Amino acid sequence: MKPPDIVRREGFLVMGTVTRRQPGTERPETFVSAWNEFETHRQRVQRHSVNSKYYGVSFAAGADGSFDYLTGMAVGPGVETPEGLEVRAVPAATYAVFTCPVQSIGQTYRYIFGEWRAKSGYTTDDATPAFEEYPPATDTNAPVLLHIPIREDHAK
Repeated sequence: MKPPDIVRREGFLVMGTVTRRQPGTERPETFVSAWNEFETHRQRVQRHSVNSKYYGVSFAAGADGSFDYLTGMAVGPGVETPEGLEVRAVPAATYAVFTCPVQSIGQTYRYIFGEWRAKSGYTTDDATPAFEEYPPATDTNAPVLLHIPIREDHAK
């Protein structure tokens, strides 16, 4: 697998729908249902979008490892949030960015957390949300970018 790019990203806001997930429930169909829920609101979000990309953001939610998965689009500050939607901030951070086709997201995450992380010299920053950046709907051949928040592991 191609090594990730290490990039610094500025913070941004994402508006969309949120579903609570438990560890070990990360099956493709659970994420498909989250995106299907977002689709019912997409037009209301899209008019406020600062770009045409889609974001799937995983925010830590509980001591049990649960997380909130926000499916949405980036919006500018001060946008009124329509009923049924949430706006959450993704803070500025350093990320290892992995590129993969949409059908390989699960396989790529398994590689990241099963192999790459242990050998990388980085520690994942669990206080910062990881996110997927999907291409605009019109660009069906573009890859998905998986952003894993990191910091250098000074213990290694």
